[in-house]
Amino acid sequence: MSIAQIYKGLALTLLLLIVILLVAVLGLSKPPKKSSITGKNISIGISKESLAALSIIAAENGYFKSGGLNTTIKYYDSGKIALDSIISDNLDVVTVSSTPIVFHSFHRQDFSIIASIGSSDNEQRIIARKDAGIIGPKDLRGKHIATTKTSSVHFFLHLFLAKHGLSEKDVNVTFMKPDELPNALLNGDIDAFSMREPFISKTAKLLGDNSVIFEEPKLYIKYFYVVVRNDFLQRDSEAVEIVLKALLKSEDFIRGNPHQALHIVSSKLATNEMEISQILQHSDLSVRLDQSMLIGLETQARWLIRDKLVNTDKVPNYIKYISSSSLRLVKPETVNITQYK
Repeated sequence: MSIAQIYKGLALTLLLLIVILLVAVLGLSKPPKKSSITGKNISIGISKESLAALSIIAAENGYFKSGGLNTTIKYYDSGKIALDSIISDNLDVVTVSSTPIVFHSFHRQDFSIIASIGSSDNEQRIIARKDAGIIGPKDLRGKHIATTKTSSVHFFLHLFLAKHGLSEKDVNVTFMKPDELPNALLNGDIDAFSMREPFISKTAKLLGDNSVIFEEPKLYIKYFYVVVRNDFLQRDSEAVEIVLKALLKSEDFIRGNPHQALHIVSSKLATNEMEISQILQHSDLSVRLDQSMLIGLETQARWLIRDKLVNTDKVPNYIKYISSSSLRLVKPETVNITQYK
């Protein structure tokens, strides 16, 4: 090899090294790509009840924010109120049980279920005044019972009465807001009401020995869902995925820090930790989508039709109200629905 060829080879090698160095420098000087959802403003409505624990912890521990979302959190006395307010309060995401979803499905198609975040077979209860002559379930006949219309506790009342040989026609049913119930029972305006915590315990303390509480484990499995507006789902699918990741992080937090999680939830609900703990013993707090959801939704739809609480006799197709795509991307093994959009 001649000296000229050697110099030529060295020159090519040097040129190649310079090109590599320039590429590296230019690459390092580029600013990092910003996430398209960082700083995105969204509003979330959370129901103040135990089955909303995953969303409560995600909000209180800052998981939505750490995921890159600027969230406005609004708490409601019930999921029904949150879903009723999704338009008026400009909410993007709400936590709500199945019954309000079913009721709204008869006249609205602007929302979707993206996940279940909890279920319980012993959350709803009925509390009554002993001095109204109520000792056992059958003593409810002819009595004045209040509940929240087209809610999970309304459906529970229907099932409870039926199990004990009664129907809504055998009692006088009144509909009230959740926060109106304790004083109504204390003042004797009603004889009993169907509700959940923290309202049952609060009322039991007010009535003392004059109260009797009825529960019926396994009578009704209540599912609690995350519902989003369809326009938000279409506009900000990445933000929806971050919401789900925050809820999954809450699930891990509860598993690893049960006592701290219990304190966070009970503090937010202004309820004794022991009372919340007893409820959560019968609850499954996990993010998922199951085929069994569809059966529960359809069963409640038939109840609303039969009791003429809606002006139609056609059960909606609930597959159209479930969007599993976001959860399939985030954690596919939690989705067990054979038919989906």
